[in-house]
Amino acid sequence: MQNNVVDLINKELRNFGLNEYGESIFRCVFSDDQVEKRKGEFNEFYGSLFVRRVKGVKEVRKYPWIKRKWIIERWASGKLAYHPDLETDKNGVYICVYVYQDVNGNYLPPLLKVALIVVNQLLNPRSKSEALAQDEEQLKKEEELEVQKIEEELKIQADEAATKDPKSYRESASIGYTKEK
Repeated sequence: MQNNVVDLINKELRNFGLNEYGESIFRCVFSDDQVEKRKGEFNEFYGSLFVRRVKGVKEVRKYPWIKRKWIIERWASGKLAYHPDLETDKNGVYICVYVYQDVNGNYLPPLLKVALIVVNQLLNPRSKSEALAQDEEQLKKEEELEVQKIEEELKIQADEAATKDPKSYRESASIGYTKEK
């Protein structure tokens, strides 16, 4: 079922455009499946025993810090993404722009709605003035909620005090009518 969702996400992401090679600009992939050829010096081991250090090109995990999670990648042209250590296609590479995980780094399943939000935010970023206005509005709402909460707590405390104080006008007013003698 997971593959059906990812296939649907990738089908929808193609609507946001293709690069000059006919590939989708955005794609949803599994982090552990992504590899790249990288130049460098690498340690070789036999089990846990260090054998030697070699210089050359080796296929390595592209995102070793992102384990077992779905990600959204964005294609970047060779001009923007070129790095001398990469042996991959000089025409461009895919770069991770979003990881399906919660704030604690826990796995979240891939969802089309999330992919569309991420891509729309990337393609239509808020201006600085819009961001400041939204932040100011959010702060104002939070302050209003805090004032409302304090007022409710004070009202509750006043009501409790009124029911405990026999001399309180509120208490006597709530007793009801009495017949005059």
